[in-house]
Amino acid sequence: MKLKIKLLPAIFLAAVLLAGCSKNENAADTASAALTAADTSGTLGTADTSDTAHEEDTESWETIQTIAGYYLRTDNETNMILAEYTVRGSETYYEPTIIYFNDGQDDGQGNALMDSLKNGDRMEIDVKGGVMESYPAQAPIYGLRFIESGDISNIGSDLLLNLESMGYHAVIGEKTDQPPVTRHSGYFARTEKGCFLIPSEEYGMLSEIDVLKITPAPEAADISLDGFKTGDRIWVDIMTIDELDPPAAMVYGAVFIESGDGTAVSRIEEIGYAIIE
Repeated sequence: MKLKIKLLPAIFLAAVLLAGCSKNENAADTASAALTAADTSGTLGTADTSDTAHEEDTESWETIQTIAGYYLRTDNETNMILAEYTVRGSETYYEPTIIYFNDGQDDGQGNALMDSLKNGDRMEIDVKGGVMESYPAQAPIYGLRFIESGDISNIGSDLLLNLESMGYHAVIGEKTDQPPVTRHSGYFARTEKGCFLIPSEEYGMLSEIDVLKITPAPEAADISLDGFKTGDRIWVDIMTIDELDPPAAMVYGAVFIESGDGTAVSRIEEIGYAIIE
């Protein structure tokens, strides 16, 4: 009987302490929720369709990951982010990742903002559950934010060439209802019959073409082919191919990739065109 009497005060004291701890934790949770609800700044240029109710979940597949990088639109209506990662705090590399909204995750604002982006614009995306391990990688996104304007020069040629080898060609300019202007690589040749491109791509609109005659488009007044030498590897931006003999295309952009020695243009001489410089 004496033992029971001695234990009662201790049990009572423990119950009081537990009740106090529970009350403090509830108060902290309430303050945190109020702070989150009040923080609605920085929404300009933002299409955030994420559901934040899961942010305190401990399961990895529920975790929101924010990734920054450069936007890239390619033909066949594929949207990508060149996701930026840093190794050991210094070395930076970019991973091409196909991005899309899952059904029910976009209220229309996200896709509208994506359609207004240009290649090379800097952006952020929110990914839930991690990035799918493929190449290019794939990620269903729950929000995206425009950071700053850029252009295709923010995306390195090595990365674009790698994507081209898999059939992804960069779209130049904003999304429109017109046929897209897409970027293709090849070797330049100057002949007495004009300028030509010997395509180097395995997939795409130039994959079945041995030689393509190229001419600056009339509306592209600042485009010139004068600075290229025979054998140089270059990018050309084209919209359509004219089915002539040989095939021909108007060029809306031309960018140097690397120098060459002319050995890649033997096809030009095979069809009877003399190389000139």
